[in-house]
Amino acid sequence: MRIYFAKKLSILLLLPIMFLYSSCEKDQHEDTADFLTVNIDGTRQKFINVLGKWNGNSLEIRANKTINNENKEILISLISDAQKATAGNYSLNNNSPFVLFSNFTGGKIAYSLSPSTQDQFDLIITTLNSEKISGTFSGVLVASDSTATDKMILTEGVFNMPMKP
Repeated sequence: MRIYFAKKLSILLLLPIMFLYSSCEKDQHEDTADFLTVNIDGTRQKFINVLGKWNGNSLEIRANKTINNENKEILISLISDAQKATAGNYSLNNNSPFVLFSNFTGGKIAYSLSPSTQDQFDLIITTLNSEKISGTFSGVLVASDSTATDKMILTEGVFNMPMKP
């Protein structure tokens, strides 16, 4: 009877601890509503200085941060003269009326999309309205320096940010 009671008591004591632990777990983006996170060559990077904005019919998704006095910026643009972008899927070389552009600056080399390569870049906009833009992205950027052959691999990109009027 004592063993049975001791087991019940230990289970009852563990339940609040387990509940407390599980309720303290946060979603990786819960600490800030506005963010852009992405794996850059396998290293997770988080940007919290983020903004989406219209420039005519072109849409810009912009994120930057400063590390060790060095500014790092990611820019993803959907460029069109004819119409504004809507929520949906966009890819490099997909024959749409939109031109997809992206670049990364920070450090000694700038990286950008290169339609002349076979590298892919995908952008999925899940929410786009006057107040907010969110979605995912992944792809390959190529060093802009003509002497460099470096590529930057972007994977598991996720963003949620305000839209500037």
